[in-house]
Amino acid sequence: MTAPARPVWRKRLPRPLRAQRVRGLRAWGRALRERNTPLRVGLAFATGTFVGAGPFFPVHGWVALFAATTLRLNRVFTFVGSRICVFFIFPWILWAEVNLAHALRTGTFTTIDRAHILDNPRALLGDALLGWIPVGGPLAILSFSIGYVWATLRLRRRARRFATRESVPKLPIPEH
Repeated sequence: MTAPARPVWRKRLPRPLRAQRVRGLRAWGRALRERNTPLRVGLAFATGTFVGAGPFFPVHGWVALFAATTLRLNRVFTFVGSRICVFFIFPWILWAEVNLAHALRTGTFTTIDRAHILDNPRALLGDALLGWIPVGGPLAILSFSIGYVWATLRLRRRARRFATRESVPKLPIPEH
């Protein structure tokens, strides 16, 4: 009787890929273990969300990483914050940006259809860039609040866990 075959996801990787996977997992662990205050975690989430709400869809992640590196924020939390703009939410954010900016600029809302997009691409892009601040700002404030509360609760949970570890009586070490 032969042993059952390993599932595809459990198959052993070739040696070079195994080394890259181990290095990647170590880097991921170091990035998550960076010591950050709740304020900096909230700022990282807010920066990522603000960048993610921008009208440049394909490069949100790269722009968020650049902003995190420039501002010396945690790159992981900033990248996670930029994921607000997934493909099924992005059209709604873009619609809000364009309509809000058009309303601020002209006083009326616009209809977005194929003819309007093809006739006025520059005006549409300008409205998207102009609407980025009033739409991305409140989203960034909301994500700052969520990130700050999450980091504070995480810090308290860790403090409680370490406090219970230290309350365990230590046994004396015998000397030889």
